Amino acid sequence: MSVIDDLVTISREVGADPEWVLAGGGNTSVKDQGMLFVKASGGALSTITADGFVRMEMAKLTSIWGKHYPDESSAREAQALADLMAARAVGQEAKRPSVETLMHALLSFTFVVHTHPAIVNGITCSQDGEAAAIRVLGGDILWIPTVNPGYILAQTLKSAVDRYVADHGAAPAIILLQNHGLVVAADSIREIRTLNDRIIASIRHHVKRHPDLSPVAVAKTTVDDVLAATKAALGVPDAKFFLNRELSRAIGNRTTLAPLLSTFSPDHIVYAGVEPLVVSSPAEIDPAAKEYRARLGTEPKVVVFLGVGVVAIGHNSKAVATAEALFIDALKVATYAESFGGYRFLPQDQISFIRNWEVESYRARESLGKDDPGST
Repeated sequence: MSVIDDLVTISREVGADPEWVLAGGGNTSVKDQGMLFVKASGGALSTITADGFVRMEMAKLTSIWGKHYPDESSAREAQALADLMAARAVGQEAKRPSVETLMHALLSFTFVVHTHPAIVNGITCSQDGEAAAIRVLGGDILWIPTVNPGYILAQTLKSAVDRYVADHGAAPAIILLQNHGLVVAADSIREIRTLNDRIIASIRHHVKRHPDLSPVAVAKTTVDDVLAATKAALGVPDAKFFLNRELSRAIGNRTTLAPLLSTFSPDHIVYAGVEPLVVSSPAEIDPAAKEYRARLGTEPKVVVFLGVGVVAIGHNSKAVATAEALFIDALKVATYAESFGGYRFLPQDQISFIRNWEVESYRARESLGKDDPGST
């Protein structure tokens, strides 16, 4: 098998398992003969083929580190993205590489796999954070504090990786990105699997409570009333009611719902919205939705009916299923974080940056199949 075949194999393995990535999340790469093959933005790892990767010239990617960009975020990200696009090899102009391409390029290993397992994010989105990561996984990991994604994250990573190489004589094989996810790097996919398995097993050993996702039955008349009110108030064509035991405990009141009232990671913002719309009854949804729009300037993707259940909404069934999956993922992250000092949301300034970032709007359109201005 070629290294591209190996890349497709490991990408599909993690992509097919919702415990590792959801929707268009995660990205993978391989380096071969001066080229970096990296996942195209918005594509799904679960079904990716060799054509789903963008061939990038490593020399051009390396030259980006010598560039100087504006301090203003929009201008900086636009110029950095233009330079990233310019590093595509001939014949790749129709593809858009993952925004995290520079992270893949700066690690010296052959393969790099970036995923968002909820159990790992129970640490990265926790109050204990770095201390818990070192305690559970050992001192050789590299912890990256939460920063704006895009070029700022790439810069932060480069500085941290350079320091790590100076101290350890080699690049880090395990990186934890605060409020984001996991990166593992190795020279074979067998080693990638071994690293992933060891990380999950180590964290499981320290988790005190796992989320109970067994379904809870709700009367059909109640479900019908909730769905009808949601569709009428929000004008959406598709919606789904869902409830499990963990959610049932969380949605009892606004106090118990606190771990789900903001967002943990970029994926949660992109696919489940910046926060849920919360109401006590179907009669409240219309005025509550107007307040939500006025305050946040966007449409909700998830509606919580306190003491009843949760509704995911969207412009098609894929968007609805994705919103449900990411909201449940947030529930799992919050539950796992209980074992590591409790949950920690993304800072508000980073939430604002991601909501207004063209890159994430593009990713949402690509993965959900429609321009969705309410995606963030």
